Amino acid sequence: MADNHISIAEMARYITDRTARPLLPEGVPGPVHYHQRWWAVSTEATEYKPVTDPATIAMLTRHASVLAGSATRLAAAAATDAVRER
Repeated sequence: MADNHISIAEMARYITDRTARPLLPEGVPGPVHYHQRWWAVSTEATEYKPVTDPATIAMLTRHASVLAGSATRLAAAAATDAVRER
């Protein structure tokens, strides 16, 4: 990994290894959080580059937090439903 770019194939390995967290569902190219940074790839690009705009970083972090909270609530609801079905 270079400090200023990561190939799409290399980032896919990091996602598979769970060392990188994609913002979007699996298989959808999009922003990825890796080594305390957000990385993004444009539709015509062949590599991820670090996101450097502070407003974009804040937006991605906020969206990741909302999505993580939603996933936690959904998992809790599913667990509650499973207990009720017993």
